[in-house]
Amino acid sequence: MSENFEYITTDGERWDQIAYKAYGVITLVDDAGTKRPAMQMIIEANPTVPVTDKLPGGVILQVPVLATNSAKTATELTPPWKRNL
Repeated sequence: MSENFEYITTDGERWDQIAYKAYGVITLVDDAGTKRPAMQMIIEANPTVPVTDKLPGGVILQVPVLATNSAKTATELTPPWKRNL
């Protein structure tokens, strides 16, 4: 069972902004090495919320909590000498 936490939007927020606030990245990489937008996890966890460019304020979203070993960020998979620090 996956865990979620609630996030309440502010007027004009975008899905990618929320994902960045929640995860600190915009792209996640799963165990198979497949990259996908971090916001996709949030969108999938909230099927009743319309996917629009900007969200209205006050929408309560369920944001999935990442298991420590279930997904790695693109930065984590990049060798240290290639990272933009």
